[in-house]
Amino acid sequence: MSPRQPPLTHAVGEGLGVRANPESASQRISVKVTPRASCNALIPQPDGSFVAKVMAPPTDGAANRAVIRLLADYFGVPPSRIRLVSGASSRQKGFVIE
Repeated sequence: MSPRQPPLTHAVGEGLGVRANPESASQRISVKVTPRASCNALIPQPDGSFVAKVMAPPTDGAANRAVIRLLADYFGVPPSRIRLVSGASSRQKGFVIE
């Protein structure tokens, strides 16, 4: 497992694929998910998106819940503040952090 990444210290959306909604102070994040991986890991990409490797299988939303936990740990927010907004049954997913 990779060491926990520190919270981002730059302005939201500055040079990253993380987009901010100025009206609601939310961030949209693009994540490519690999279910049934050998370990749980969240890997930032140069374009601002993430690759999430989760041990959970892609059934009954288990992998989606595992990705939400990884994002919550990375960004230092409770999992209840993260919503899956696109790609529920796809490897390419969109999340919003509120």
